[in-house]
Amino acid sequence: MGITSGKEKFMALVEQIETAMEKAGFAREPKGFSPHITVGRVKTSKGVEKLREVLEQIRNENTDSFKVEEVAIIKSELSSTGPAYTTIEAIALDIS
Repeated sequence: MGITSGKEKFMALVEQIETAMEKAGFAREPKGFSPHITVGRVKTSKGVEKLREVLEQIRNENTDSFKVEEVAIIKSELSSTGPAYTTIEAIALDIS
């Protein structure tokens, strides 16, 4: 799911993170970043239809806005048994 409302502020945060990471010796992400929320992942084409069904069921639910209170840096490792996620750091946002 893409992010539209507040995208400018979010992208400013991404730029701050990229700049800080670059100063710490990490290369910038070559593909760039598109703010999004991953709502599903499928390993094979067989899972695509099930994902479509679920997305169709939630299509009309109120997903217009919600409050983000923290940003988590998450390491994603894909393997044949599925993805493994490890939270590296969670950063609370100053929401006023």
